[in-house]
Amino acid sequence: MGRERKFGGAGFVAACRHFPQHEFAIRRLMGENADFCDICDELADAEAALDRVDIAAPPHLRQLRRQEWSDLVDRLVREVSEALQDRRS
Repeated sequence: MGRERKFGGAGFVAACRHFPQHEFAIRRLMGENADFCDICDELADAEAALDRVDIAAPPHLRQLRRQEWSDLVDRLVREVSEALQDRRS
């Protein structure tokens, strides 16, 4: 059985932060598609990690880690966007 999804959860909030005009579609996709939920959860986790880079990473690795997390956030935002576009097609 699948995981229970909370629509106020971090993944939902992260997706809506990037696509506020698609809140209803995000809510529906999260109710229908576990893969979409995972992408949104990964997005929330990546954004949280990006926010913590200056605290968590050693000084000599901060710039590299910041770029890695930023690239991951960008990729996940594209994946959310593609899923929303596919839903409309």
